[in-house]
Amino acid sequence: MKPTKKSRERVALPLTFYLKQEGEQWVSLSPELAVSSFGDTVEAARQGLKDAVETYVSYLISEGRMDDIARQMPASEVRDFLDDPPGGWSAEEQVLLISFRRGDAHSESPARVSFVRSSRQGLLNAVSFFPRPHRDG
Repeated sequence: MKPTKKSRERVALPLTFYLKQEGEQWVSLSPELAVSSFGDTVEAARQGLKDAVETYVSYLISEGRMDDIARQMPASEVRDFLDDPPGGWSAEEQVLLISFRRGDAHSESPARVSFVRSSRQGLLNAVSFFPRPHRDG
């Protein structure tokens, strides 16, 4: 009997990106994944965070650890990030599309992980939605 080819699953992962300036650097944070980055400009900090999120998610999927992806930061830590140092910050909604074959850890068909340009496109292209972790108060 010929083995059947597994179909790819597609999942949308909505994320929040917080961006703020600290001295000469811009710092970025995705609290849903507890991943952060920085850069000399707001654009560099945003792109650094996208790259870090893609690397983090791809690695966990390659290790068969899909359930470990979401690791919501406690609300108190997010507030500390936003309030120290005092000043302005911005929040952006991003959507990460993840395409993978379940159970194919270490396969020759790795997960495809990429951000989409708008939340609407990401949600329309997704087959299912990655559950958002509950935020504590």
